Amino acid sequence: MAESSTTKSIYLEVRFAILQGAYRPGQILDRNELCQVYGCKSAIVVDALNVLVHEGYLDIPKRGVFGVRTWSTVEVNDLFDIRATMMAMAAARAAERRTDLEVGILGRALEFAAPFDYSDADATERFITSCAGLQNMVVQMARVSTISEIARSMGPNALFRKSVWSQNPRQLNNMWKRMEQTCQAIAHRDANDAHVRMTEFVEATRAPLLVSLKTLPSAAWPEFPAISRINCSI
Repeated sequence: MAESSTTKSIYLEVRFAILQGAYRPGQILDRNELCQVYGCKSAIVVDALNVLVHEGYLDIPKRGVFGVRTWSTVEVNDLFDIRATMMAMAAARAAERRTDLEVGILGRALEFAAPFDYSDADATERFITSCAGLQNMVVQMARVSTISEIARSMGPNALFRKSVWSQNPRQLNNMWKRMEQTCQAIAHRDANDAHVRMTEFVEATRAPLLVSLKTLPSAAWPEFPAISRINCSI
């Protein structure tokens, strides 16, 4: 139980440090230092960091080394082009194939999620969880096995969360409206509108993310960041 708790703490705190810019793209995380800071074995650190690799926060530039992943504009645009096409197709198929039971579940999920006040990190994380959950429901309702298999890799957790954290309340509110409109189109069996609204939802996450990548300082930073604990309860 203690090891599980430590793994979760490392995962959450390193993720938060990357999102807030404490650990910069390209920097290497010293495993020995992480072990000392968290008072744990190397295997526990590796378990947490491997999850962050899977979600797009870190990469492995060489064997046994974990670095903060650097996303290029070209790479992000390619991913978003593919994701917009894939999710729009999923929304259209969901509108054609949904059941009344699924529509009811989708509606209750929308009611349970809103409204959002975006007043603090917890509220923003709830927004992220709600958006991710609704997208997963749409993919499941589409009943296209190929989309289900590739959906995760086409929308890395790191990019979606970074995009949300880069937006102001007005932008996030508009983004949520696109998701609501997508769900309404699915409920009305309007495949064309569902396709359009889901495309708009995906596009609403692209621009803020690209802006955030461009605002990274041009000055070089140390190869290894100073590892420290973060008060992160989210």
